[in-house]
Amino acid sequence: MFPGYVGFDEGGHAFLARRGMFVVASARDAYNGLNEWREHEQCQTKGDVSMNDIHTATMLESRNEPLSHSLEDYLEAIVDLSGGVNNPVRAVDVATKLDVSKASVSKAVSTLKERGYAEQPYYGDITLTDKGFEYGSAIWHKHKLLYRFLTEAVGIDPETANYEACQLEHGISADSFKKWETYLAGMGITSEK
Repeated sequence: MFPGYVGFDEGGHAFLARRGMFVVASARDAYNGLNEWREHEQCQTKGDVSMNDIHTATMLESRNEPLSHSLEDYLEAIVDLSGGVNNPVRAVDVATKLDVSKASVSKAVSTLKERGYAEQPYYGDITLTDKGFEYGSAIWHKHKLLYRFLTEAVGIDPETANYEACQLEHGISADSFKKWETYLAGMGITSEK
């Protein structure tokens, strides 16, 4: 597919290096790039730092976030459906949006409640706590910005871009994402149209 190297920087953030430059790629392309690199024993360098000197790890090993990808998706969906702070959301609407069962929503909301991200009275609607709304809004913001980048700058079709933005949003740290925001703002891309 493409010669290159997939690795992780000191902060545990994934990147793909290709011919001395960093490339944004889908997770599948990054995985294929890593396998190709291993097969051909190629190593690209950037400056004086050899890519061999950078620790590689799995995505799960590198995550420092308090919630799993799945729970982040639930928070993001609730933020999107609620349209604002303290607006309740029905569990059936979350199930429909994420294409999961109501039982899955119930289990996820129970975990979110235990961790202080959501509130839900017995058989009532779901409301996010301030902590939950802040976390979910950050994920939703990442998603919208990455989606716009993938569709507008890269030219990926909307359905694929939506899926890949969802995959990417979970792997970018808050610190790295601030740099993405600054870079994309210079291109005229923000999370709002």
